[in-house]
Amino acid sequence: MTKILSKIFALGCGLLLLITPPACAFSMSDVLDWIPFMGNSSGEASGDRSAGDKDVQVAATDSSFGLPSFIQSSWGNISSLLGEGSALIERRESLPDHAYFGEDKESNAKKLNSIRDEMMEILLQGDAVTFYKEIKVIRAKVPALQIERDALRNRLISASDSSWLPWEKTSGKINERLNLINKDIADSQARELVLRGEIAAALRDMGIGLDDAQIDTLLASSMDDDLIQNAAVFTNVKKIVEKLGELSANSSDSISVTLRYAGMYLALNDLLIYTQKELVRKIDSNYKPRVNTISREAVALREEAIKGSADKKFTNSQRAAFDANARANATTMSAAVVYMKFLDSQRQNSIRSLENLERNFVLAANTHKTVKNASDLQDVIRSGLALFDSLQSLAMPDIQPFENEAIKREFEEISKRLKDS
Repeated sequence: MTKILSKIFALGCGLLLLITPPACAFSMSDVLDWIPFMGNSSGEASGDRSAGDKDVQVAATDSSFGLPSFIQSSWGNISSLLGEGSALIERRESLPDHAYFGEDKESNAKKLNSIRDEMMEILLQGDAVTFYKEIKVIRAKVPALQIERDALRNRLISASDSSWLPWEKTSGKINERLNLINKDIADSQARELVLRGEIAAALRDMGIGLDDAQIDTLLASSMDDDLIQNAAVFTNVKKIVEKLGELSANSSDSISVTLRYAGMYLALNDLLIYTQKELVRKIDSNYKPRVNTISREAVALREEAIKGSADKKFTNSQRAAFDANARANATTMSAAVVYMKFLDSQRQNSIRSLENLERNFVLAANTHKTVKNASDLQDVIRSGLALFDSLQSLAMPDIQPFENEAIKREFEEISKRLKDS
């Protein structure tokens, strides 16, 4: 039975790779190409992190080799979290919507979200995330330095050349600080250019090929954080799933281990669905409304500026300034249109990813139940054999040997009469 299930898994892997659509430049759906259908994990119904037989625990620990170090160090926690997630997903279908006492769908969802959040903390690692975090530090640092530089330049206008007060900012001290700030800004900006290249290389290693212009667009967008984090999560899920495939193949003779891995895969698929739904939610409730607000403000300001540029009560220089403002707001309006197209494109990609993941979830859930049924069948067979043994022993009375030939003949005669009747 377990060998047949392994063949089912392998077939599912090939089918998934065939049905996955090609990737788009900024799409997270391209990462679906990485996910072979080899599931499995802690499908214990109890959801206890410490649950599971000794063989399963050893397999989950020893088999993390070959994964990134941060996944290896968290492998026990990952296994436990995915096991709990799988058990929650399995119980979800049979729970009531609301219950005054006991678990219901709402409490189940809260527990599952907590597990997802813990998993996200573990999976939000990798080169692209590390480089991006450094860029975020630079982005916060450089504007602060620029503000300080502008303030010092203003002070430089009235600064004295010398002073006997040690705390007074002389022109020499200000220029010294300005030189340090300019160097720090230049070094930071140069470092950011290097990091952009590092991020592009890291994304290419993930299978997401972006050229320099696309990287600039990505890092200039308000979604850069979300997209890079999603890429990291998909990549790390892929690595875990690939390892689960190896483990499941190596444990084809153990249904209990295969069931655990099937549950882990189911929970990972659920996690990816969660990330895509969150991304779509952010686009709809956050990014697009903000762009619409900016666009409306730009339209209003442009109309006001056009009126001002045509109003004779303003001076020529003032009307020229209004005209410049009108052009600037027109540029903002055009940028808002482009940005909205970017958001719509990403939303479509996320919806496509979500649809594929949800279809795959149905397949993963069916396979998990199939493995569980096979496990249940194995348990029934084992318990049935034990029952048959006990029944057989109960059906057979203690056989006493014949003490003499007369008793033997009488016994045979009775048996013959019973048969004839």
